[in-house]
Amino acid sequence: MKDFIPVLKNVLLYVFCCLKSFIIRFVPCVKHSFKNLFGTIEYIKKVVTPYIKAIKIRWVLVSLGCLVAIALSVFLILGATTDYFILTYKGYSLGFLRNAEMADATLLSIKSEFSGNNKVIEDIDLFSIEKIKVGNIFLKCMDKDEFRDTVVLAAETIDYGYHIFIDDEYIMAVGGNEVFENAMLDFKNNRIASSKDIKSNYDKCDVVISNKVDVKRVCMLTEDIITSGSYSGLYAAFEERFKYRIECLQSVDENIPYMTYYSRNSELAPGAKRIVQEGIHGVKRVQSKVIIENGVLISNKIVNEEITTKSVMRHIEMGSGTSGAVEGGLELLFPIDGYLTSDFGDRPDPFTGEIVFHTGLDIAADKGAPIQAAASGKVIQASDKKNGYGKCVIIEHASGFSTLYAHCSELNVEEGEYVTAGQVIAKVGSTGRSTGPHLHFSIIINEEFVDPNLYF
Repeated sequence: MKDFIPVLKNVLLYVFCCLKSFIIRFVPCVKHSFKNLFGTIEYIKKVVTPYIKAIKIRWVLVSLGCLVAIALSVFLILGATTDYFILTYKGYSLGFLRNAEMADATLLSIKSEFSGNNKVIEDIDLFSIEKIKVGNIFLKCMDKDEFRDTVVLAAETIDYGYHIFIDDEYIMAVGGNEVFENAMLDFKNNRIASSKDIKSNYDKCDVVISNKVDVKRVCMLTEDIITSGSYSGLYAAFEERFKYRIECLQSVDENIPYMTYYSRNSELAPGAKRIVQEGIHGVKRVQSKVIIENGVLISNKIVNEEITTKSVMRHIEMGSGTSGAVEGGLELLFPIDGYLTSDFGDRPDPFTGEIVFHTGLDIAADKGAPIQAAASGKVIQASDKKNGYGKCVIIEHASGFSTLYAHCSELNVEEGEYVTAGQVIAKVGSTGRSTGPHLHFSIIINEEFVDPNLYF
């Protein structure tokens, strides 16, 4: 390490000597170069100065003149305002005028010139001339001849038309707004008339179009108006594109079926009957709200019912005497006093609403009311077989003839017991598949149900 230090000192000394020698030689060269540069600049200044003095005054004057001209032009173009008159026709700007009196006089002469042209004469009053201020003194204005030609051309060739847009999409142009209004009205009315769910006697129907519909009045050439869209084309576009909803409040008169009340009369022979009072159907007015979307029924809800004519009950007396006989010597008595609520044959099932075959008569009566045997015979069932009849009595008579009494609350007889016509065999109830207290009464011949009305 001690041997390395002398060597390092010698190297550094050598480098320092080299730098000193370079600086001593380079600085005089730089000074000489700058001296030559300054001399050159002084020479150019002496040569150019006479010429600059000669043109200095002239240059200043020209520059000032240009600046003044530019400022004046900007002021006249942008800052100054001038009175003009603008000519408009049906909201459409046709051009500018300098003289309103000339325009008024020209309009009067046009009326005289085109006295036989109703289109021009009627439209002259639709031209308007209004005074305006415009910041442009060089605005182009119409002279008398140009004004006259512009007015006549506009009156003869320009009129109002209407552009129809559905959901912001241009559909077509029509000549008159009444074309659109008629097509829209007919579309709505036809939607109501063609719907099978809307009756003819509706109180109020609203057809709401879901689409966005715009009608814009625009100026159009008369020839374009003549060839514009027709009613049928616009109606077809409505049918293709419109989505709609109908809300209809309608009233329908419906019949109220009269009730039939059966009562037994001991003075009449078994099987005989007498009509004490004919039944008369009542009438009720049913008001419902129908909602239809795009031809599909969404809702039909009854909102009010009002009875306008009350029904009259039908009253029939049935024979319950002991004299007389029917069908093989059987004495058939009506088993109970009550109202007929369901007849023999097809009917809507009270639980499912499906059409099913009803095997007898349903006669409504108070719970616990006595049920009498329609004829003498042997009891072959007095129990609940869990077949929907609930507590049920079946009596076998002569010649394969049987009677059935279902939905009873109590049974007063037992199987194998013999009963006589008019004997109380059970009491009214609502057991089994039943919606309320009543007697289900059936007649069975050779294991087939037959209509009891044939025997009463």
